[in-house]
Amino acid sequence: MLVLMSGGMNIIESFMFYQNERMVDKCGWYAGCIIGAFIGAILCYRISTRISLIAASSIVTLGGLISASDSDISFVTSSQWLDGIGCGIAFVIIIAAGGELALDYQRGRVLSMESLGLGTGILLYSVIRAVHDATEPPVDVLRSTNTFTMTQVQGVISIFLGLAAGASTYFCYDTPVSFLLRDSESQALQSIQHFQNELAVSPFTYNMLEECRLYIIEDRSRSFVENVLQGSLPFAKLCIVRTFMSLTMAFPIVSSYYFAGTYGFQVSWCFLFFGLSRWIGNIIGHFILADIVGRKKTLAGCSLIIGILFIVIGAMSNNLGTLEVSHMVTIGILILLANLFCGMVQNVSTVYLSEAFSLSVKNPYIFAVLFVENLSVIIAYASFSKEFSHQENAVFYLVVGSFMIIISIMAVTVLPETKRLNLRQARTKFCDLIIFKF
Repeated sequence: MLVLMSGGMNIIESFMFYQNERMVDKCGWYAGCIIGAFIGAILCYRISTRISLIAASSIVTLGGLISASDSDISFVTSSQWLDGIGCGIAFVIIIAAGGELALDYQRGRVLSMESLGLGTGILLYSVIRAVHDATEPPVDVLRSTNTFTMTQVQGVISIFLGLAAGASTYFCYDTPVSFLLRDSESQALQSIQHFQNELAVSPFTYNMLEECRLYIIEDRSRSFVENVLQGSLPFAKLCIVRTFMSLTMAFPIVSSYYFAGTYGFQVSWCFLFFGLSRWIGNIIGHFILADIVGRKKTLAGCSLIIGILFIVIGAMSNNLGTLEVSHMVTIGILILLANLFCGMVQNVSTVYLSEAFSLSVKNPYIFAVLFVENLSVIIAYASFSKEFSHQENAVFYLVVGSFMIIISIMAVTVLPETKRLNLRQARTKFCDLIIFKF
């Protein structure tokens, strides 16, 4: 989670470079995340979780050192690439290992650490931005070159997060599944005891060990090609879900809120509301929605609300520059509401990603989904003209809003409810096209 907090800060910071002509400056973090996910998919079952997380933490720390050393755009871009690589490695570890470690009724909460980490990082950046805006003269967020103080502070925080994440790896342990794959049953038992805080082996420990063994046996009962084919349809669904979830935190949304908030709320630190709304949504999703309400209902309800809000915002944003202050306030509030629901539902796609695929193809599919997700964000950024207009902003809201409604329909029709199911049962649910079953 600590590594991903640095990632959340860098995601928001990348929007500050939108007006720069070079794509390497605008989308460095996302490209780095693709590289990191590829590395993580290779490392996940070949070296220990502890070493993988140390590598991710070290890369994030190095990125923070570069960012803190100089505010020149080339240094900041390099730090974003490195941070993206570190976060990409952490993404794969969290998704692949987190699902195997968590109990059936806690998997949503454990895997929500991804969205909660990113959300906390966004909130941290919002605090930095709020302090900066409150102590400096008002500036144009899109064209300002006055990023020295913010960049330096963010670099220092990234260094601290990277070092803290590296130190916390002392408590990390490989999953029982990975130990069983290496024919080490005794270490698998120790792994279960470690994560369940048990002092001695109990019947519950043996039950969990047997479930892990059945998970491996079921995977080996099918050929690699069969596992790939069974994962192809969930892969297509999750690519759509994660891509448009990622686009709910994109440059047009952040810039339009900053514009509407600054001139509507007329508060220099209004960006703090943006980070706070996302973080509160993450908290609600973490503790209440995924494991209590359920993945299916959460995704269907929140996506529908987000889609409607985005379409309304898109209709109002077409003439954003000529709207009155009251309309600016309305747009700002609608963006905050949409941001709240985005935080609530962000964890569902992560939980699904850990459940949808068989063990032998899970890592490649996780990388493939993250690749499509981040590449889509890069393509979306590249599609905007250098002279970004309110009309383009409105079109973006309308397109993303329409797809969020489609995702809501998908959640009702072709995505399963996997609450309180083990990984074997959840994967079977993904293979069954059961309509309207909650």
